[in-house]
Amino acid sequence: MHNPYESPGVGSFDEDPDDVAVPAADDSPVVGEQIGPLHWKLCGVAALIVIALMPRLRHNLLGLLSFEGLFHIVDALYGTVLVAAILLAIWRKRVGPPTFPVFFGHWILLIQGFGWLGRHVYALLDLYSFRSELRQRLSQTDQGPVGNFVGDNLAAINILMILLGSVVPLLAIWYSRGERLWQRYAWVLVLNMWYIAASTQWVEDPNHWIPYSITNFLQSLMAICLIMAALQDVLKGKQRDSLHWLGVAIPLVLTVISLVLKITLLVI
Repeated sequence: MHNPYESPGVGSFDEDPDDVAVPAADDSPVVGEQIGPLHWKLCGVAALIVIALMPRLRHNLLGLLSFEGLFHIVDALYGTVLVAAILLAIWRKRVGPPTFPVFFGHWILLIQGFGWLGRHVYALLDLYSFRSELRQRLSQTDQGPVGNFVGDNLAAINILMILLGSVVPLLAIWYSRGERLWQRYAWVLVLNMWYIAASTQWVEDPNHWIPYSITNFLQSLMAICLIMAALQDVLKGKQRDSLHWLGVAIPLVLTVISLVLKITLLVI
């Protein structure tokens, strides 16, 4: 395959090497995603998946009018975008170009997407095991091995899902060689996920501020790495598409919301 960045061969007399236009190092030859009908269709499919994973949206429509309901609506919209990104990656893998993911913001969408799916699948498992236990108490009958297994191993399932989720940022690191600031962001993210998995047994401990304080530090470090990497993209004029910047914006917005909520709780 011809390399567009390769200089003409020694024996080539077709063009003067000084007249050959060589792309700048920061110009990416990769075509990004242009939002179109395919993306909106995937959002529609993703919305159905999100509704299936959020029973509150189906069974408590009146409750959506409350402040808590507004939170669930925003979470559903957030999940729809992220699940659509996962569907897009599957579609591009099976159907063809343009490649997705290619920019690091794409990987952030996938990381956030699998994290969203993991949280809601875990919530459904937790709900399922609770209902199984409740029904067992009411009817005094065994609900089968599946319900009992889920109820007895929720903590282990949670740890396993976190560890599996960390595979996505590790893939992002592997496929983003040369993007050092983005790689540093991903490594801090992986460390945070591994730390959460390792400290799961401390959640019920009265001194839970110890693991949470370390997690807060890692999350702050992630935000700093993210901002530095995004600024580098802007200052160097690197070619990026709208989905890349969407992936960059989402964790920044979530960080700001989390910070505002924490400050509000301290003031109150």
